[in-house]
Amino acid sequence: MRLTRLFILGLSSFLILTACSTEEEVKESTTEEKAEPKEVTEADIDDEVLQKVVDQSKEVESYHTSLDIEAELDEEEDETINVEVDYINSNPPEISLSSFDVLRTVSKDGHTYFNNDEEWVEITDSVEESALFSVTYQQVVNTLMTVKDKLEHETKDGKDVYKYEGNDENVYRAIERLIHVNFGNVDVSNNDTKLKFVINNDKLIEKVEFDVEINDDEGNVELKGESNFSQFNEVKEIELPKEIE
Repeated sequence: MRLTRLFILGLSSFLILTACSTEEEVKESTTEEKAEPKEVTEADIDDEVLQKVVDQSKEVESYHTSLDIEAELDEEEDETINVEVDYINSNPPEISLSSFDVLRTVSKDGHTYFNNDEEWVEITDSVEESALFSVTYQQVVNTLMTVKDKLEHETKDGKDVYKYEGNDENVYRAIERLIHVNFGNVDVSNNDTKLKFVINNDKLIEKVEFDVEINDDEGNVELKGESNFSQFNEVKEIELPKEIE
């Protein structure tokens, strides 16, 4: 059975495209745009821990984060993403992004540079700051607030854990929006989704994990990933590589 897929991950200054087809190159996604969730207000939060998470997020000025994602389409070879990011929440944000231990993207003082393996190229006019890295701390907080009513809460090893396991399409769509993934015309209604947020004693999210299996008439998708946050307010400066100073 022919499988046509568009797999998009907006993780750095370029889009990583994976198209699976036995006959043709996929040009565009056929997935219809989904309505964005309404913004969560403080009046909507009736959980003391989650309210503290929202309050603490307003004090986060910088951090380090890592993101690992694996995707498998119809049991073909895995596609993997690995990034390490230092992030300063300025206006515009300042970012240092490495992928598989290679420094790839640096954005500082409104200028963005990309390492293409041969040289550093300025791409300031080619990419918006918001497209450089999507899984920011604030976006993870927003995702937590979006799905909060679907989550079970437990305390483990002194930390707050909010988790979900089921097939709610809205929960899957929240993950999809967070990591900018799109599986084209796959019917995602038949999904098995696991999602977990780990919150430390300072009421900061230190980890988000997800594991998704999707089955439809055209094939199967497996998607899993983990994002970790650390060094809150400890990243003081983004340094430019000496090649572009």
